[in-house]
Amino acid sequence: MSNRNTTWLPTTAYAVLGLLSPRGERTAYELKQLADATIAHVYWAPAQSAIYTELQRLEGLGLVEHRVEPETELRSRRLYRITPAGEDALRAWVRDGRFEAAVTKNTALLRTLYGHVVERHELAARVDEHVAWAQEQLERLEATLASTQEPLRRLVLEWAIERAHGELAASRRLSETLRE
Repeated sequence: MSNRNTTWLPTTAYAVLGLLSPRGERTAYELKQLADATIAHVYWAPAQSAIYTELQRLEGLGLVEHRVEPETELRSRRLYRITPAGEDALRAWVRDGRFEAAVTKNTALLRTLYGHVVERHELAARVDEHVAWAQEQLERLEATLASTQEPLRRLVLEWAIERAHGELAASRRLSETLRE
């Protein structure tokens, strides 16, 4: 493992390390696409700019390295890969890292909390938008699960699907209550 202390790294850094392990080389763009297809279902997907920031930080710490692929079309590509020190840091984080409290970031609930500033039917319409979104997310998760063979990813997706069912049911109840 690197002699530098990596226990202070933000979760985004570990997410990037995880996206690189054990999948080989990836561009920052490919990392964003992979994040959107995997961790976005269960945590969040970092913005493209956050991925670039973390890649620079991780490279400075010796946890990631890159090579420049020769110019293929209009520009060259930087391909990143995790180093053995990065694998060690990721392993230590998975094994020993503290769990953070789960935070629900739900704008439907936040809007409902402050819904006294609009007509009730307007608020109900916004919650209905959230119901439609929750249904789409559930369908996306189920489609992703159907195309996934990796056992650990399947376990996480199954958990996310259970959570999405709860989100959808609770959102529907909220909508019904607002319409009463």
